[in-house]
Amino acid sequence: MLDRSSEITAIVAGSDLLAFGALQALRERNLRCPSDVSVTGYNNIPFGDLVSPGLTTVSVRHDELGREAGQMLLGAIEGDKGVRTVVLPTELVIRSSTAPAKY
Repeated sequence: MLDRSSEITAIVAGSDLLAFGALQALRERNLRCPSDVSVTGYNNIPFGDLVSPGLTTVSVRHDELGREAGQMLLGAIEGDKGVRTVVLPTELVIRSSTAPAKY
């Protein structure tokens, strides 16, 4: 993606680990985060605040996520074939890997 377009200003990764990979890819191309490209992840894993730059992330309560997943699994084992949508509260944790958009 970075090799195909020089107009990318932000990367929204599906997980913090993928965001760490994006930060590495930026370093390999001598791009600076966040002045050249902002990066954000998802999960708020431990140590996300210790990398440089600190990773902006979307935080979800892992205990609630696990509880809901367990209930869905038990339901499936008991024969529940229904589709269920669960929306859990999240929080944006802003650290130094994001900057205001450039216009």
